[in-house]
Amino acid sequence: TEIQVAGLSLVFAGALPCFLLANYIEKNKHYALFSGWDPSRISDEEACGKLMCTGLRAFALTMGLGGAFMFLTQLGGDLLIMAVVLFSALPLAYYFLKARKLYWT
Repeated sequence: TEIQVAGLSLVFAGALPCFLLANYIEKNKHYALFSGWDPSRISDEEACGKLMCTGLRAFALTMGLGGAFMFLTQLGGDLLIMAVVLFSALPLAYYFLKARKLYWT
């Protein structure tokens, strides 16, 4: 059904690329891929980058769980898709703000 396609889309077009991107950034230490990254303003680049990658992984996990829920239960609609996407942004914002508070000067 359309709801199952939407759930799979959230998983494969949203969650999986974000998770893979977080792994790539952390493994190769390409922290400059984060918007606004300025090494001269960050006290501990490694710790800050890891915290931001954790936020990106939490975002991917939340979005993936929402997509899997929609796929398996066939419950959905525009409001549920919007809620999953908006709810997924909460851990991302939390970790990014925490990294800015702890490591940015």
